[in-house]
Order: sequence, then C-alpha cells, then structure tokens
Amino acid sequence: MRVLSSATPGKVPTFHDFCRVGEMIADNDYDRVMFVYNKLITNNTFEITRTFIPGVKTVTDKVGDIPFDFEEGQDEIFKNFNEFALASAIHYTYYQSAAAETLSRRNAMDGANKNCKELKLKLSIVFNKLRQALITTDLIEITTGTTAVEEMT
Repeated sequence: MRVLSSATPGKVPTFHDFCRVGEMIADNDYDRVMFVYNKLITNNTFEITRTFIPGVKTVTDKVGDIPFDFEEGQDEIFKNFNEFALASAIHYTYYQSAAAETLSRRNAMDGANKNCKELKLKLSIVFNKLRQALITTDLIEITTGTTAVEEMT
C-alpha cells in the first residue's frame, strides 16, 4: 500500500498519516465506510465494535434535512469534513485496537509469568527430593563402609 510505504517498523503513526489514508478513502465513491475494531472496555476486557462513516454523496443528498445555510463551496466543505471524519475514525480505531492488543499481550505475559513461577516451584521440589535422595544414599554408603571397617578390625 503506497500510504504506509513510508512507515518504518517501530514508528508510531501520526494523525497526518491517518489523514492521508482518510483522503485516499474519500477519493472513492461509496455509501458508507465500516470500521471493525477491538474496543477496550476495562483492563481485562475488550469487544469487537463497528463504526460507520457515511460517504460524501450520502451526506450531500440529505443537505435539505440540515437546518443550516451554506455559502458557495458546500460540496468542498462536506468533502473536507468527510476526510476529517474518516481520519479521526481511523485514528480512534487504530489506537483502540492497539490498546486491546497491548492488553492481550500483557495478559498473556502475566499468564506465562504465573506458569513459570508454578513450574519453578514444582522443579524446586523435585530437585530437593533428588538432592535429599543422593545425600541419603551417600550417608548409607558411609555408614555401611564404617560398619564394614569396624567389623574387620
């Protein structure tokens, strides 16, 4: 995609980047644009949400319903507002999805950390049992050897 060709890994997109994408979308003929994204609800939950942005033609067809008077260039005003609405929606959905992804990653790492602690505890118990068994074996061998030496003398 030519819009994102200037994006580099690790670079956070700016609102200007979203404006360029919104302008590219607005240049096409459409009735409405639907954004589907993960919306962050709480620290532990998010939900899939849809947002709709109407096209310029849809809005200009209903100009008669709007109780405002427009001077020359109302089509240009609607086009500019539509581009801004698209850029704002893209910006919002991007950061909502990024927040949900970060939350998912954090929860996954919390789960992995908890599993590692449990595994460490289990392995410590196994290690201590094996170490104790080796110590016991060594003590038995020493005691048996001492007894054998005493019987020989």
